[in-house]
Amino acid sequence: MSMSTNDIESPTLLAALPFSSSETAAVRAPTTAATPVNEKVSLLEQRLRDAQAEKEIAVDIVKDELAHEKACNIELTTMVQSQERLIDELRVKLEASKGSSPTANNDDRITELENKLRELENKSKAESEASATSTAHLRKELTIREGEIERLRKAVEVATNENVELRRLAENTEADRCQREESDEGVQALKEKITEAEGIIGNLKERIKGQEEELEQRRIGLQKVEARVTELSLANSKLEDAAAVAAEAHDRDLQRVALEKVAEIELKDEELRSTNEEIQRHKEEMKAIKAQLSHGLKVEKELLNTRAALQELRTIRDQQANVSMEFLAKWLGYPPLLGATLY
Repeated sequence: MSMSTNDIESPTLLAALPFSSSETAAVRAPTTAATPVNEKVSLLEQRLRDAQAEKEIAVDIVKDELAHEKACNIELTTMVQSQERLIDELRVKLEASKGSSPTANNDDRITELENKLRELENKSKAESEASATSTAHLRKELTIREGEIERLRKAVEVATNENVELRRLAENTEADRCQREESDEGVQALKEKITEAEGIIGNLKERIKGQEEELEQRRIGLQKVEARVTELSLANSKLEDAAAVAAEAHDRDLQRVALEKVAEIELKDEELRSTNEEIQRHKEEMKAIKAQLSHGLKVEKELLNTRAALQELRTIRDQQANVSMEFLAKWLGYPPLLGATLY
């Protein structure tokens, strides 16, 4: 009985085991970079289960082939032993035939026995050689497949480690995703705050614009007040010119009635000096009022105070002018109507 290599090699084992390095690497290699991490984990777990199943199938196949090899070896051993016994029996018969009287039949019988003996020896030798070759080939295949199983076991270990690493990566990715969601919520809240701040800034701009318009109105009012102050200054200058003219007339009148009116002139001069000091004081007050008008937040109050002061000054000046004119008219002997006309 002979065994061929086709009897030894198992197509199931050859299909199940990853003999090539590229197929072994495919067990370890993850999917493309575009695959999500969760899909990578699922695919790697499936590859791990497939590799473990292939490993179990390969182990079962190797066990079956070892059992088959042992059975074949036992069968070959039994066959060789039976052939050896048959050869021994033939030798005994051959020796017995040689010891008997030589006849033509005995010679033919001896020749036939010798041929059968040689045939059995050759067949036994061929069966032994075939059995040895088959056993060596099977042991070689067993060694190769044990190496493949070892590589598959290492690939399973690598896949397991990669599975653990990918699970850790998936957990980290999930944590990163949660952090990104929290960050997105923070960014959205920040955007809402920015929008709210922009609204507040817009309101502030509107308020500032209104305050600028109000300030412009107050500036225009201040310019009007300054124009009014200038007008009052011109009126004061005219009043001073009129007072100077009156003083000159008064001087001429004093020269004419100097001896009679010395005491009265001195009194009126004193009153005139008091009036000039009062006018000078009011000028200083107007300058102080003008300086105070620069304060924007107190413009209206200061304008009212200035207007009241100016009105009071005008009244005082009018009263003083009337008194002066009446006094001059009385002193000069003019009727009161003439003094009003001179004013």
